[in-house]
Amino acid sequence: MARRPIVLLHGYSGNGESFRAWADKLIARGYDRQSVHVCSYETLTNEVTIPDMPRRSTGRSGSEPA
Repeated sequence: MARRPIVLLHGYSGNGESFRAWADKLIARGYDRQSVHVCSYETLTNEVTIPDMPRRSTGRSGSEPA
C-alpha cells in the first residue's frame, strides 16, 4: 500500500539538514529510502514562494499537489 506523503518545511533561516534525524526515523519505520528527500531552498533571499513549493514537489512525488 502506498503511503501518504509527508512534507517537512524548515523555517526562514533553517535548512534541510535540520530534518536529517526525521528522515532517518522515517526510513527506519519502513519508508523507502529513495522517496525520502532532504533538501534546502533559498529562504533568506526570498527566491521561493509558498505557491512554488507544491509545483517543485510534484516532480519528486509523482502526484499532483493537494
